[in-house]
Formats: sequence, C-alpha cells, structure tokens
Amino acid sequence: MNFTEKFDRYLNLFRLRLKQLLLARGAAVLAITALFITIVAVSIAIRSGFPDGQIIMARLILIGTLAALFYWLIVRPNRNLETDASAEIEMRTPAFRGRVETYVEMQDTGNPMRELLAEDTLRVAQEHPPEKQVAQKEFTLALAAASIAVVGLLFLALAGPGNYAYGVRHLWLGWAFPGLLPPQSIEVIPGDDGIRLGGTVQVRATMHGFAPGQAWVNASFADGEWQRVEMADGDEEFEFTFFSVREPLQYYV
Repeated sequence: MNFTEKFDRYLNLFRLRLKQLLLARGAAVLAITALFITIVAVSIAIRSGFPDGQIIMARLILIGTLAALFYWLIVRPNRNLETDASAEIEMRTPAFRGRVETYVEMQDTGNPMRELLAEDTLRVAQEHPPEKQVAQKEFTLALAAASIAVVGLLFLALAGPGNYAYGVRHLWLGWAFPGLLPPQSIEVIPGDDGIRLGGTVQVRATMHGFAPGQAWVNASFADGEWQRVEMADGDEEFEFTFFSVREPLQYYV
C-alpha cells in the first residue's frame, strides 16, 4: 500500500467518524424537538378537549418540523462530507496547515507531487487519529441528550400525569389506533334539584378526560333570555353560585 492509499484510508476513516457524529447530533436535536412539540401540542389539546382539527395540525407540524430538521442537520451535511470533508478535517486538525485541502484538490492520481504530499501529511495524521480529533465525549453528549429526550417521551406516553399519557399516545398513534383518548364528560352538580325560595344554588362542574382553562355556566330565569357567566376555577373543578333564587332556574355548563 503506497502513501496515497494509506492517506486516502485515513481520510475515509475521518469522514466516517464525522458522519457518525453528525448522525448522533442530528438524532439528539430530532429527539429534543419531538419532545418539545409533543409537550406543547398535548398541553394545548388537553385544555381544548382534543379536537380532531387541532390534533391533525399538531401531527403535520411535528412531521414537517422533523423532516426539515432531518434534511438540514443530517442529509445535507452528509452530502457535503461525502463530496469534500477536507474543510472540516482541517478545522479539527490545524496541524495539517492546508495539506488536506491541497491533497484533495490534486485530482491527478499520477502526479508524483501528490504521492510526496501524502507521505508528508501522513506523518501529521499519525499523531492525529480520527478517534482523537473527533472525541468520544462529543458522541457521549449527543447520545445522552437524545436518550434523555426519548426516555422523557416514553415516560409521558406510558405514565404521564393527568391526561398527558392519553394525549401523547393519541398524538403519535391515534391515526392508526382509534380510541386512545379517555372518555370525556362534564359532571355538573347539583343538577335537577329543588331549593327554598330565595335560596342559593352552587353549581360545580368537574371535567373528565380534558382540562380546559375556562368554563362558563349558561343560565335562564323563568324561561327568560339565556345569559353566560364565567365560572371560578377551583382546584379540580369550576364553581359558580346563584344567590337569592326566586324564580325557576335552568342552567348548563
């Protein structure tokens, strides 16, 4: 094996190492982005009751964002490395002092100067192996970030608080497996009941399967016009009290 072949092998190993790091970093960004979009989308969906249009839009945003990041962070840079990795190699190994770029530019394999340049550059390459120039620490940080994001996503899907577990599973798998959402209902008390003339009616509404940020009670006295009033937000329910009720009262939440 002549010097040119040896140096070409070195460059190929360096390029492979750079591609592997590129993939690890890309995976980390994709995983973190997926976790962030999932948390935001599910948080909004929980408050609005998981409407179909909102979930579909969230899925499109999730897919579109991940696809764009995959292209810009992995596919495009990988093509650049495949075409010419000399700039990245020189940046990570200043000791080459432009020799790598000069070597790559010398396309004529029969040029004796190319063989001499390869021999000279190999002396520097032996002191700077790819494993040293692209340190394992960089892989560790990227893979750790990706792992934490994936574990976080799995935790939310399997044991997330409140309705998060349902929401995450529905966002990611609801298009293929219907029925992943919890039963949704509004429990209203006291419901149909009687009170003393001039008494009070404390209406309490508890949401099951979703958690809106606001709730309103619609009321009508003695078949009059319906009026809408915002309810007070309690710990796990919404409340509103009608005072001095002297006429038949109809209401719904």
